[in-house]
Amino acid sequence: MPIHFRCFHCGQLHAIATRMAGKTVLCPSCGEQTDVPAIDVTTQTKPADHARREPAGPEEEDDFQLRSFKSEFDNLDLTPMADVTFLLLIFFIITASFDLQKTLEIPPPNPDEQGAQQSMTLEEYEDNSVIVQIDERNVISVDYDPLPDPSQLVNALRDKKILERKNEILIDAHVNTLWETVVTVIDAANEIGMEKIRLASKSSAGS
Repeated sequence: MPIHFRCFHCGQLHAIATRMAGKTVLCPSCGEQTDVPAIDVTTQTKPADHARREPAGPEEEDDFQLRSFKSEFDNLDLTPMADVTFLLLIFFIITASFDLQKTLEIPPPNPDEQGAQQSMTLEEYEDNSVIVQIDERNVISVDYDPLPDPSQLVNALRDKKILERKNEILIDAHVNTLWETVVTVIDAANEIGMEKIRLASKSSAGS
């Protein structure tokens, strides 16, 4: 409830909050300092309010404690959420491995090694090696005999190894050959246990 008082200088009536009772303020009308009359709080307060505002006794002060706010999420079980997180992590790890492509590392020849600059023809390997040629249409030929079905490649190489005692293979692939076909020949050679697998390359002169 505000306090109503008059300025001692200009006599203008003003209203001010009760918390300013007994203090000196500036008059909004004349700008002079004037005193706000003090009031008796006991006469201004209702009996019920006065009873509620009485200082708390020792027993009441002991009962006054800060209590945490409880919500409906306090008893929420986070175990299913953790399970879902781990399942998603496993899923992403597995699916990421699908992007890995099969590669074949072929080290380049070292020019400092003896024999690195030597060039040989296919005929010089015919005695000890199985000559596998792949043309631009990805047709595979074993010792110059075309294979109508690529699934017969393993059996054809096995027959060459057993009957003709050839433990090496020389792959002569066309420049437009798919690497998938070359890898198929290499896998077949590894399956039957060929000791050496060579990849033929042509010089810039075309020999």
